[in-house]
Amino acid sequence: MMQYEGGAAEGGRGPSIWDTFTHQYPGMLNYTIADKSNGDVADDTYHLYKEDVRMMKDMGMDAYRFSISWSRILPNGSLSGGVNREGIKYYNNLINELLLKGVQPFVTLFHHDTPQALEDKYKGFLSPNIISDYKDYAEICFREFGDQVKHWITFNEPWIFCSNGYASGTFAPGRCSPWEKGKCSVGDSGIEPYTACHHQLLAHAETVRLYKEKYQFTEEAVRQSQFICDNDLNQRSAKLSSIIQNYLLLGIQFQPGSVGRALQKGKIGIIVNSQWYVPLSQSKSNKDAARRVLDFVLGWLMDPLVRGDYPQNMRELVGNRLLEFTKEQSEMVKGAFDFIGLNYYSSSYAGNVPPSYGPNSSYNTDFQARITGSRNGTLIGPQAASSWLHIYPQGFHELLLYIKENYGNAIIYITENGVDEVNNKTMPLKEALKDDTRIEYYHKHLLALLGAMRDGANVKGYFAWSLLDNFEWADGYTLRLG
Repeated sequence: MMQYEGGAAEGGRGPSIWDTFTHQYPGMLNYTIADKSNGDVADDTYHLYKEDVRMMKDMGMDAYRFSISWSRILPNGSLSGGVNREGIKYYNNLINELLLKGVQPFVTLFHHDTPQALEDKYKGFLSPNIISDYKDYAEICFREFGDQVKHWITFNEPWIFCSNGYASGTFAPGRCSPWEKGKCSVGDSGIEPYTACHHQLLAHAETVRLYKEKYQFTEEAVRQSQFICDNDLNQRSAKLSSIIQNYLLLGIQFQPGSVGRALQKGKIGIIVNSQWYVPLSQSKSNKDAARRVLDFVLGWLMDPLVRGDYPQNMRELVGNRLLEFTKEQSEMVKGAFDFIGLNYYSSSYAGNVPPSYGPNSSYNTDFQARITGSRNGTLIGPQAASSWLHIYPQGFHELLLYIKENYGNAIIYITENGVDEVNNKTMPLKEALKDDTRIEYYHKHLLALLGAMRDGANVKGYFAWSLLDNFEWADGYTLRLG
């Protein structure tokens, strides 16, 4: 994975869109990484994973979330290019080392890094062709690692991938309308973000269905599956038939031979991210604006996952630029998760902006709101190194309760939470270790999390971002979050 794995050209790995983005365009206006760096080496987890896991054990960690690089498993992105056994071996070694040290792996299958071969072949997530290729890749991971991995995450932050990659052009693949601030050479900020996320949702749902049909099984089904110990063939057949019938009633289809593999007993979900948006004032227009932003950020993913369609705000404001789900697709996407991963860092104010009737459409203006970190000259919270990151623990509490009230109180794992600081390479180590801001950030956010849980939020786990400083996308190595 680009941010920390390293070994970019080793072990049979193929290039991803982020390899291309950081190598082909350094210095160009819309493709600039702050320090013109890349993730070729990053934290070098590819070579140093045993040292990393040893640190986790020493710190008392009981779980670790990491991402698999699609192009390390399938260098050309699809089965036709062959499976890279060296990649399989690396991730098996990492998973085994984690389990040996008592650390449970939480595995993310996609972290913004589309194989470049698929970007070249059919423009990646702009094409529905990627759905089957992604599902094939995911199945290899389930088959190879699923006996040891019990928590799977299909996609990390689709909103970031789609908005930054296809509306602003600041992330790979660097697409946006030429008139946007990024001045991209190709793209359409009013259509492509919605297309890419639509295909990610369908790829997610197809993959969840695959996992549940062939690999998961519930605890009850596993208990019933003791039929394999029965001596009477007829009794075994009757019990097997009963189990399958029960699953058919739930809409789960079995394929030949699937029962024997379906004993992994894992869980599968997706990661969404969002700030909490506070109305710029108590006027109805500003309150409505804050809700619209939530719909265009959080609801973009959560509404289809819980209700089977995009938020009404999006349907009304985006119109026919927002793709439709077929009835079958809607039913497949709805409820396609065992848990939701939530990434939270900051909060902002949101104020109403009148609609623009010009010829240019963009995701960045569709929600008709202005997002800002200050109101009447006062920041919503202390600003960290990034201009967008304001320390506002109350927003964490509010966001969790909003999800509880609006999305059926889904099981949640906090999959990222943290604060950044400038990477001052000249600072003495002794001074750098005085990490008071980060300590205070985590202290207050964990208290906010505890409060939300006491108020009923269904949170089952928490991951800080991050174990190590790493390649922070467009910011390169200029920020520290480790």
